[in-house]
Amino acid sequence: MGVGDHTEPSRRNRHDQPRRRRHRRQRQPVPLKRFFLYYLFAMVASVGAAVLFILIASPLGILGWLFVHLYAGRSLNRTILPHFRWHILSNTIADVARLKFSALFFWPFQYLIFLIQVWAVREL
Repeated sequence: MGVGDHTEPSRRNRHDQPRRRRHRRQRQPVPLKRFFLYYLFAMVASVGAAVLFILIASPLGILGWLFVHLYAGRSLNRTILPHFRWHILSNTIADVARLKFSALFFWPFQYLIFLIQVWAVREL
């Protein structure tokens, strides 16, 4: 091998190598439409459960609606939030727990505002 001879296998161009697979943490961004569909499905389930349990008119109906409401919030927390990275300054246990609990109980408002903000950042 002479000076300037770049035919060594260790010095090949990166362009000759096959494309590397993405690491599992480097996911492609999920389309925002899917998140809005999750949100709409949870809203329909919660409102449908509220109407159904109001028609039943029993104390167990309120508990049933509360269960559906909290389960929808938990499902949204587990399907939407893992797709976003936390800022290093707000990645404390207290901040993450506060956001997750507020999103669990007040998810109809929290996720609507959150999804509109994400849409504005991505699209505008």
